[in-house]
Amino acid sequence: ELWAKDAMQNILLFDTTYKTNVYSAKLGCFTTVNEEGETVILAAVFTLREAAQDFEWAFRLFRDTFKYPPRVIFTDSDPAMASGISTVWPESKHFLCIYHLWLNFQQHVKPLFPDRSDYGVLADAFWRLAKETDSVSVAHFDEHFDPLRAYVDAAEAGSDSRKS
Repeated sequence: ELWAKDAMQNILLFDTTYKTNVYSAKLGCFTTVNEEGETVILAAVFTLREAAQDFEWAFRLFRDTFKYPPRVIFTDSDPAMASGISTVWPESKHFLCIYHLWLNFQQHVKPLFPDRSDYGVLADAFWRLAKETDSVSVAHFDEHFDPLRAYVDAAEAGSDSRKS
């Protein structure tokens, strides 16, 4: 009922666990958020693999059960998952969830900042930008993102000169 209430605005989050049971099966959870901001589990699926055809199968089951495609779907950066989404829901917009973006940010950007205070400034700027979600912030995204990128570019240039 929650999914069909406003079908054109449906937002879906999909994530899988990794070998957390004795069968090494992956648990995929389909979740959304209700009007009160509470997480609602819509469906769950077990798969033995995380291949494109497995995700396609899971997404088709969801589609056939819930009838409406998600307007937006958030996942991690799994290429097989992205392939399944584009096959089953080509009309849906696919985005990476902020948690996985943050992990990627930490992995690739944090090493450029040996000074923890410099990294703290950058991390704060990242989260301020990530938490702005209204339509006004979309119009000004580049104004906030460009200084962040310049800060990283400068650190990367400094890191390259230290390697030489």
